[in-house]
Amino acid sequence: MSEIVATLLGWQPYQIVLFSLLIAGVIPFLSLLVVYLLSKKGLLSYVDGFHSTNINAIAILFSLFSAFVANDIWIRLEAARSAVIHEADGIQLMMRLTEGLSAGETKFMYNALKAHVKTAVEDEWGQMEQGKSSEKAVQSLSNIVEAIVTFEVGKNEGPEFQGRLLATFIQIRDNWRIRTEIAKDRSFTIKWFGMIIFGFLTQIAIACAHASKPKSMFIAQTIFALAFATPISLLIMNEFPFSHMTPISSEPLQTAIELKNTR
Repeated sequence: MSEIVATLLGWQPYQIVLFSLLIAGVIPFLSLLVVYLLSKKGLLSYVDGFHSTNINAIAILFSLFSAFVANDIWIRLEAARSAVIHEADGIQLMMRLTEGLSAGETKFMYNALKAHVKTAVEDEWGQMEQGKSSEKAVQSLSNIVEAIVTFEVGKNEGPEFQGRLLATFIQIRDNWRIRTEIAKDRSFTIKWFGMIIFGFLTQIAIACAHASKPKSMFIAQTIFALAFATPISLLIMNEFPFSHMTPISSEPLQTAIELKNTR
């Protein structure tokens, strides 16, 4: 499955859409072939009692499950964007906390934060697009917390101030961890198998309901297949945040570190 994900993420968005539409176009023809073979063997009588109203129950289940998948993907995408924004907020807060310290301490922390942002933009974002992590980013975070716990910054302000610095660092680190874990997760979960199964069962239900009318069946199958392919391709393109199909900007981090120069 990981090989399939890697292949899909190597494609451009228009290739995902075209492939989905191609599969959607093949299904109605396969259904016609199956109906033809069944009619040659006199087996169509087994589905004579299957009416079009029987499709509703399966179609409703399919639509509900599709909505669930879409909502799950949306939440995941928003969590990725939110993590970047909250990490940037932590960086900005850290600069504000330390700007009243001695010039040396302020510059020390600013340089550590700036190095973290530079690493994220120049190295880590490219790694996340490939579903990987960056050792340089881990080191840049270690440099920030080391500056706090070894009293390189805020050593004369007391434990309460140190605690505020550590709490702010935890905000930065936790949101960094969220975005990197989301970026590294490149697997199709069970929700996708459920959605495909429900879609396939809906196609079978349409074929059974119109088995005695091949033309009607072909039209109904084609309409559903196209309706199924379009959202599937859109969902796939948004399933993996930080990939080239769903790029999330590092601009909030850059903006946070540049605010020092505008105040």
